[in-house]
Amino acid sequence: MTEQAGRHKSNHKSTNESSKKSNNSMRNAAVIALVGVIGVCVLFLLVVLPLRALQEHRKIEATVSPVPT
Repeated sequence: MTEQAGRHKSNHKSTNESSKKSNNSMRNAAVIALVGVIGVCVLFLLVVLPLRALQEHRKIEATVSPVPT
């Protein structure tokens, strides 16, 4: 009976360690996903903001430049 109790504890310990590993891997996956989303947002802003500024600049030039008559 003592032998079984000893095995049970060691099995419980390994189960606990594997549970910690799975929690750690889930945390790592969540961090990677969060960094990916932030990266996509930054990339979007790096593309859209200059395009928007260029469009505004073209609008201003179109209204300021004289129309040949």
